[in-house]
Order: sequence, then C-alpha cells, then structure tokens
Amino acid sequence: MVDKTHSNFIRKKVLILHDAPLDEWKGTQRSLLEYGNYLTENGFHVTYLSPSNFKRPEGENKINLKTDIKFRVMNHKMRHIFVYLVPLRVLRYINPDVIYVSTFNAFPFAPVGGKKTIFGSFVYGPEHEIDVSVWKKFSFFIKRNIFRVVLLFYRKEDVYFHTLNETQANWLRSLVGRRFNIFTIPPPLDCSKYFFENNESNSSSLFNILYHGPLSYGKGFSDFSHIVDKLNSSDLYERIRFNIVTIGGPLFNLAKEMEKKWKNVYLINTASEEEKIKFYRASQLLVSPSKVENFHFVTAEAQLCGLPVISSDISGPRSIIVQGITGYLVPSGDIDGFVDRIKKYIEIWENEREHYIQLREEISLKAKKFCKTETLPEFLSMVNSILDS
Repeated sequence: MVDKTHSNFIRKKVLILHDAPLDEWKGTQRSLLEYGNYLTENGFHVTYLSPSNFKRPEGENKINLKTDIKFRVMNHKMRHIFVYLVPLRVLRYINPDVIYVSTFNAFPFAPVGGKKTIFGSFVYGPEHEIDVSVWKKFSFFIKRNIFRVVLLFYRKEDVYFHTLNETQANWLRSLVGRRFNIFTIPPPLDCSKYFFENNESNSSSLFNILYHGPLSYGKGFSDFSHIVDKLNSSDLYERIRFNIVTIGGPLFNLAKEMEKKWKNVYLINTASEEEKIKFYRASQLLVSPSKVENFHFVTAEAQLCGLPVISSDISGPRSIIVQGITGYLVPSGDIDGFVDRIKKYIEIWENEREHYIQLREEISLKAKKFCKTETLPEFLSMVNSILDS
C-alpha cells in the first residue's frame, strides 16, 4: 500500500542508469529490476536507461526475461570514451529527482546539474584491479582516474554511494575518502524461487558438482577445468559427476573438450532460470573458482537452495559464505585447496548423509538475509533519506 502522506511517495522521479539493456538479465539487471519495481510500487516514477550501442560479451547468449517490468525502459545512443556520456537533453527530458547508477565508474558525469546521484558498485570492485586482462586493467585504470578527477567537483549533498558488501565499502572508501556517505546493502534475491528441497538433494547415486556461470577466465573456468582433471585422475572418478550450466562464453571450446575427455562431465548450455534452480537443488556442491565477483548471485542463490559452496576467497563470496559452516573460501587459483575441500564434502555426503542434509537446511536458513523482503526496504529507506537530505 502506498503511503501518500509522505512527500517522497508523490511521484518522485528515479532514473536507473546501467551500461547494458535490462533484458540481458545478468545479476545486476535482476537487482535493478527489483529496485525499479519496488520503487514503482511505493509511488515513484521510475525510468531505466541504457546505451543503445551496447554489445553483448563474446560467446554469451541472451537470457530470457520472464519477470514483469512495472516501469519505463529506454535506451539511447551514448558517446563512449572509456566512460558513457548521457546526453543532457535526455536527462532534461526525464528530469529525475534522483539518479541511481549501477556502477560508479561507468557514468561519472551523471550528477550534471546538481541532480542527487547514488553511485552503485554492481560491476566494479577491488579484484578488477588485479585478476583481469591487461587491457581491462588499463581500461579500469583510465576509468578510475577519470572518476577521481570528476570526484573533485561533486558536491557532498548531491552524491552518495551504495556498496554490496563491507569489503567493497572499505575499498571504495580508499578511493573517495570520508567526504561522501556510503550505504552497504546486499542485492535483493527472490526467496519464493530459491529455497531448499530435501528430496532432490538426496536422490542421486553420484556426487554432483556444479559449475554455473559464463565460461570465462574471470569466472575461473580455466581453474575449474584443472580441478576436474585432478579429481578425475583420482579414485573418485566413478563416484562423481560434473554439471557445467552456462550461457556460454569465450572458453566454450574448453568446456566441449572437457565433455569429450571425461564421461562424467556434462555441458548444459541454457538460459533458463528454471533449469538453473533445478541444478541448485539436485547438486551436492557448487564450485566457484571465480577471480572477480562483487557479490556473486550464483553463490547466494545456491546457498538459499541449501547448497554448500567452495569459492575463491574474494570480496563477493566472502560476504555470503560462512567459513566452515555454509562452505569454504579458498585462495584464488589454489587448485589443491579446492580439491581438498571438495573431497571433504564427498566424504560427508557418502558417510554422514543425515549430517549433510542438516548442513543444507542450516545453509538455506543463513542465506535468507539476502531475501528481497529484507533488502528492498533498506534500499527504499536509503533513497528516501537521500531525497530528504
């Protein structure tokens, strides 16, 4: 129910800026859709704007969007010189009261004309300066320095920051100093879809290990291939199965080679959310050797389905996994560390099945803090407090 006694609910305008279309349907877009819908339900007039000159990453398929959109969606051609420049006439046409930018280094000139702006941190985080290609490092270096120069001209009362976890907040503080307010709120997840079902996790005769995500270096798929080789070269080969659930990516040929080499490796190229959830529930373990994650929706979704996760110890998964309870964090690139932890879960599943099921129930309960019923009211409170400031 909309409370029309609060001035912020009387058709205040919010512009959401992202550098990819909403229907690309990655974790970022899913969160922005939830934000847009929730703000609309609470009396705001919301517009989503992205560049019409967007290009999909190499080898990745478009994901089907099946969620209702309750706000206006626009795209417009924008100049792109390391950062995007939103045409002033478009900003004047939309005339927002507040702008939400998905990632702070993509649209650094958004607060033009004194518009209140919230810079999010969905795409860019501390690992981007370490574990990416030379070109991406250079690109982020340029973007970061453009942002730091523009930062000098921001007014404190106009600019705010939203991070997804504390590690990211601490890192961002080193970039922007203590002049600006930083809010830390995890992204919203739909817990009506992601939940634990005991019957599927207990029915397999094999220990199912899941990789889910794009097939790329940044997502750690090359490391995953080494983990598969090491486990399949042991006496576990006949007792395990690897499911690679993906929308594609530049290392797709590597995945095909793995499937050809090992009879227990299955490549499932799908854009279906229902298929993804099915594998969360039917698997016994998620392995994510990713190099770069600001939050990692796959880990959070898997945990809501009760799935233990072994992940690289980076900022995103670090804010989700409770070490030794809901999974394990392993130093990025430590193949032996991943293999050792996987073997421990196989041992528990084979010899202590009831204990394993209890672990899954506990994991699912601990992950509920990411449900949108918890995080969306926090997001709304942030927007209202900024409009009232």
